[in-house]
Amino acid sequence: MKTMNNFSLVIISSFVFLLLFAGNSNATTYYVSNNGSDFHSGTSEINSWQTLEKVNGFSFQPNDSILFKRGDIWRGQLVPNSGNNNGYIYYGAYGAGNKPMIMGSVNLSDTSNWVNTGNNIWSTASSSIIGSELILNPFFDIDANNWYFYTEGNAIASGEWSTDEYSSPPASYKINCTENGDNFYDIQFSTPGLSIDQGHVYCLSFKAKSSVNFQLGGILLMKSSSPYNLYYSNTVIPPVIDTVWNTYALYYYSSITANDAMLDFFIGNTIPDSSILYLDNVSFKEVDINSPVTMDIGNIIFNQATSFGVKKLDEQSLLTQGDYLYDANNLRLHLYSTINPGLFYSDIECALSRNIINQENKAYVIYENLELKYGSAHGIGGGNTDHIMIQKCDISYIGGGAIYLPPYGVVRYGNGIEFWSNASNNLVEQCRVWEIYDAAMTNQNQGNVAVQSNIIYRNNLIYNAEWSFEYWNRPTESLTENIFFINNTCLFAGNTWAHDQRPDKRGRHLNFFQIDAPTSNFNILNNVFYEATSAGLYVLRYYDLDSLTLNNNCWFQTLTDTLIDIRWGNVSINAFTMSEFADYQNLYQQDTSSIVQSPEFTDINTGNFQLQANSPCIDSGTPDTTGIPVGEFDFNGNTRVQVGNEMLSAIIDIGCYEHEYQTGILNSDFCNSNVKVYPNPFDKSALIKNNIKMVNAVLIIFNSFGQIVSTQHNINSFEIQVNKGNLKNGIYFFQIMNDGKIHTGKFVIE
Repeated sequence: MKTMNNFSLVIISSFVFLLLFAGNSNATTYYVSNNGSDFHSGTSEINSWQTLEKVNGFSFQPNDSILFKRGDIWRGQLVPNSGNNNGYIYYGAYGAGNKPMIMGSVNLSDTSNWVNTGNNIWSTASSSIIGSELILNPFFDIDANNWYFYTEGNAIASGEWSTDEYSSPPASYKINCTENGDNFYDIQFSTPGLSIDQGHVYCLSFKAKSSVNFQLGGILLMKSSSPYNLYYSNTVIPPVIDTVWNTYALYYYSSITANDAMLDFFIGNTIPDSSILYLDNVSFKEVDINSPVTMDIGNIIFNQATSFGVKKLDEQSLLTQGDYLYDANNLRLHLYSTINPGLFYSDIECALSRNIINQENKAYVIYENLELKYGSAHGIGGGNTDHIMIQKCDISYIGGGAIYLPPYGVVRYGNGIEFWSNASNNLVEQCRVWEIYDAAMTNQNQGNVAVQSNIIYRNNLIYNAEWSFEYWNRPTESLTENIFFINNTCLFAGNTWAHDQRPDKRGRHLNFFQIDAPTSNFNILNNVFYEATSAGLYVLRYYDLDSLTLNNNCWFQTLTDTLIDIRWGNVSINAFTMSEFADYQNLYQQDTSSIVQSPEFTDINTGNFQLQANSPCIDSGTPDTTGIPVGEFDFNGNTRVQVGNEMLSAIIDIGCYEHEYQTGILNSDFCNSNVKVYPNPFDKSALIKNNIKMVNAVLIIFNSFGQIVSTQHNINSFEIQVNKGNLKNGIYFFQIMNDGKIHTGKFVIE
């Protein structure tokens, strides 16, 4: 949209939520800051809490708000509470300055973090066992009490206490497999009754021998009754069992305090038919980790993201500066460096393989104005979610962790925002997501029957992710409906920190793998898809395109010849260049009103992806947005096209920005008074002058992305001095709120 003069509907969404919460007499606002204390009440700024652990362990009520102080930084994982249909739990920000940041990494910049183990290999400290035995019957000395053997499906197998073979006398547990079944869960061997504490690390060690080499399907630490939730947050890779007795060790980072934990060996579909497995000396104890490295490291970020470590799978591959290996058997990180890494690098951030926000089984939660950075699982992830709202969050440098996925083995992964398995009534809007190993945003499912419905991704800025958006859902009993990926600006797919490390270099904006679930009302509308290292659109099975609706998008691709890549598995069915876009439109009847042109960004070199006045994206979106949840505001918080404005026809722009709006909050009290800036441009300081005296006025300054960079309060004069300070060169917008009026303007720092 080009112009619009009715500003009465413009209300920032966070204000709406805060008003709603304030109107509930039972709602409480809690504050968290680096200078707080967990012994405080948390109910005021001066009595703020301090840690994520305090927030994670507290029981909040619907309509409660948890506000993190702007400019402060936390390390760890946020595990939200669920609200209900009476109210959301709100996680947001207070104060002025940068968004509060949660980092999923540990900092190993100090030279004392590293030990020289020879051949230019530097390692973190080793761990040690400190706890007592938690398994009631670890040695099978008398019987197999408190151990349970289970089969289902087509598996034919038996388990028994046996003196036939053992590592230590007098006995072991023997599993005789005739037929291994179809799934890893078809044969299980478990022991319940374990007590664990959140945030603690536990070591499972056992001895085993098999008549035939094979890799276990998995050993899970989980709830011992339905719904069998996982009780750990790291990646645990099951070992390959040898034909002679060996000792195996696995480590678990507990995500919960519980006394109903269970260890479950899954060997269905992995143990060979007509084979025998022996287990002995199965021990589970707490571990003292003598370094901050408690789990897999999926990325090492050097010197404020100017370079990155290269993950290897064995120590023999550590050959050049920055190569590293995470040793899961000993919980140690090994890094190749010609000198102590703390001397070679000024800053070393090691990203842990866990979600920065873990929303598994959560509902009615809002995250707003948070920054998430340096995690090597997902930025925000977890299965079985409902009524999740993610707004105005910045998520960057995510993914690269290792996960074991039968039958593929060890793969690396990590999405910016992921809705896994069942997911309904979720919203992602006005977020900035960049530098992601896999997908910036995705809803996906495999294995379990899942329903994914009413999910909206709108008005987001996405760049430098391997895939901007990804979707797949299987098996066929699952269901997907009412998905909207609309008015997003997506740039430079595949241009990520991890692209050169990937075994599968395939930068794409839209990535659609196998879609077995019935899928309806799945809409890709009004988006900008600008440059990808592989293709703009990828569909693994050509007929899955029939499940989607693509239209009113802007496509631009010059990095490769392929804009559209339609396949049947590994076989290319149709590949279209930009000049062949009309052939794609005619053949598949998709993107019939889309355009293939440069979107004409304001200044792509400085990251200003707003539209120039000559952009073909202006007024080129869906002409009638009835029934399409476009939202009230664009990425900058400016109003989208609304019915009743002065235009003859309300047509939305393509992408996350509406054209020609002042940045910030506008309403019916907007005033074009005589506010001037002198000098403008300036390099050190300037004066903002008003023709009337300001009384208790407030000045807010925004950068070109709509982010607040400075505020001044209690202004009582005709003029305001603005100093460059830490502000970078560029265009800035400002608002002066005085006597119920809002005065706006802009200035340039050179």
